[in-house]
Amino acid sequence: MINQSASTNQPKIVIQSQQNNQDVELQAQSLVLEYYLARMNKLLLKEICYSERCTKRGCSESNRTVIEFILQDTVNVLRQLQGNHHFQNAVITSLRSFDICTEFNEEITFHYLKLKNINFDAMEFSDASFKFCDLENASFKSSFVENCYFNHANISNVNFEDAFLDGSCFQNAKIHNTNFKNANLEGVDICGVDLSGAINLCVPQVKEAKNWKFAYYNPEFQAELDNYVDEDDMDENDIDEDIDDDISSDNDRFNPPIEEQITSIFNPRKG
Repeated sequence: MINQSASTNQPKIVIQSQQNNQDVELQAQSLVLEYYLARMNKLLLKEICYSERCTKRGCSESNRTVIEFILQDTVNVLRQLQGNHHFQNAVITSLRSFDICTEFNEEITFHYLKLKNINFDAMEFSDASFKFCDLENASFKSSFVENCYFNHANISNVNFEDAFLDGSCFQNAKIHNTNFKNANLEGVDICGVDLSGAINLCVPQVKEAKNWKFAYYNPEFQAELDNYVDEDDMDENDIDEDIDDDISSDNDRFNPPIEEQITSIFNPRKG
């Protein structure tokens, strides 16, 4: 005989178990964040980090070693805090609060990380890789993002307003409501990229990118691209036409029509 009370209580037990797991995970992440902040405070408040105010151009070898450790440790902690954007943002906020060079470089990889809703505003990334990352709703406003890789990343609703994206790659990235307002796209590789979901994108921006002819756009934007005339090209064409007119005028002056030449031969002017 089936115990009906036991079967009725089964869903409650499952829900309670899930809640307990979530509580345990939250406690574990709280400890990860707490220990990270404590580590950073110890390292960053030491005289070694502030003796020279480590910057791109003025950073001792010992300072660089500390900074590289901090950046790698930060990425590892972001990985452990996946799914909790509040804690992840606390990590980034803490890192940004110190007056040090926090440039993530090619040795720092964010591969496959969940970084939804993360605020990377006004930060520096050079040759960093965000391949296969989930960056939905993240923000890189006014950030320096040079030669970085967003291949196969989800950058839906990402804010790149005023970002410097020179030389970065967005091949196979998922773009939907992605804001490129005033972003610098010079040298950005958009070959095969579907930009139909991009917003605040203008034609001059796109024409600064690499392989822009091989990207995909919505029909309205494609029409703008097809009808766009570069003012610089117009100026060059005007100059070329002026030069051609000058040359033609000189040729007319020094090489008169054949009829005039024949007339001058048979009817020379009397001097």
